[in-house]
Amino acid sequence: MTLSEIQKDLENTYRNVEDEFVNKALPFDLNVKWAALRMEVFFICGLCEYFGCEKIIESGTGFGFSALMFEKYYRGTMVDVVTIDNQPRKPKTEIFKDVVDPVEYLIGDGNVIMPEIISSNADKNIGIFIDGPKGKGAYALAKKCFEYDNVPFVVIHDEGPVLSDNPNKPKEFDGRMICSWEPWFAQRFNYMDIQALDRFNEKGFRHRRWGLKHNLEFTNNCGQGALCILNHNVMT
Repeated sequence: MTLSEIQKDLENTYRNVEDEFVNKALPFDLNVKWAALRMEVFFICGLCEYFGCEKIIESGTGFGFSALMFEKYYRGTMVDVVTIDNQPRKPKTEIFKDVVDPVEYLIGDGNVIMPEIISSNADKNIGIFIDGPKGKGAYALAKKCFEYDNVPFVVIHDEGPVLSDNPNKPKEFDGRMICSWEPWFAQRFNYMDIQALDRFNEKGFRHRRWGLKHNLEFTNNCGQGALCILNHNVMT
């Protein structure tokens, strides 16, 4: 399939699973300053639904917000959630201990652990979410993941529109990318994050890594952004 055909199919998938995600995953809040937006988590869940993923692996747990939203959405299903972080913190352990379907929380280097999990689950389609490492490290890990045919996509976080000219992005990924800040997605689903977007919009958003300041709008996904890169084997 072509990129445009996949995107069109994805639009239908998002419409089909929207109500279920809103009812299962949105009634949830975690008092943290930095976390993935709800519509970014929804962006990933829709990709997993479309490609029939049976496992989600996240590198870069942070405060655990996105991992817990994955767990809430896939609670009671056959989809497993694994999250990896190299900085063990007590709050994360406390957050995960009481969930109904426990999140598998691993401490270590995602560059090592993620490929090991992928290779040992060759019979399962696996969705990948990289929220650490950042920059060149994220793209390098994505390339490692694409060595396996059971990874239909990789989503890299914090690659918003202000970073669209990111020199770290390998040329080989051109023509294989779908972005959460594109109007067809962001304008339709930004209601999931109205309060968060208002907060970011108050004074503009300064990206800590690139130091670029701009006024945020609902249509550009508040400058964070989830960048999906498709494996070449799902395209023709």
